[in-house]
Amino acid sequence: MDTSGQALINFWDEVAERRTMNPKTAGSYRSACEAVLSAADGRHRDMHELADDGAMSEVIAQFKLRRPELSELTVQTYESQFRKAVPSFLSYAGDREHWEPPVRSRQSTLLALRAESAAARNTSSESLAPLAQSAETTIHIGLTDGRMVRVILPASFGQSDAQLLLDVMPAYLKRFI
Repeated sequence: MDTSGQALINFWDEVAERRTMNPKTAGSYRSACEAVLSAADGRHRDMHELADDGAMSEVIAQFKLRRPELSELTVQTYESQFRKAVPSFLSYAGDREHWEPPVRSRQSTLLALRAESAAARNTSSESLAPLAQSAETTIHIGLTDGRMVRVILPASFGQSDAQLLLDVMPAYLKRFI
């Protein structure tokens, strides 16, 4: 089976057409692959080369450099989708019979969207401003069913502490998805 970048892009078109997964999701994977590979001159590159995380990161770095007009959110979305799309495509190339799309169940997607929406409702531009705190601060986050999550930040909670939480919390939360 052809495992070039162009074959990767075509694969996600086929997945959408066959409705193996949500066509919009497959289409977003295709768009991400096309954007990243076009910017990184990767349409003719064998995708097995990108199985190595270093090579994958290099291609994504080239994409970021060549597409400065894209918003940070768009770049992050394309990167995330590309990082899922390539291994999934290679998995299909290696074993078509047992391949499964790289998506969460519909229920976990709905829960994630509700949580995102609840978080947006619970934050204001004022609460997102840097905190100059001399005492403990408690942040209340409303869950979809009305329950609350309380995060207690210690006094002198700083930017490096915030970055650490941004890096670590997704790993903990993924256990529930």
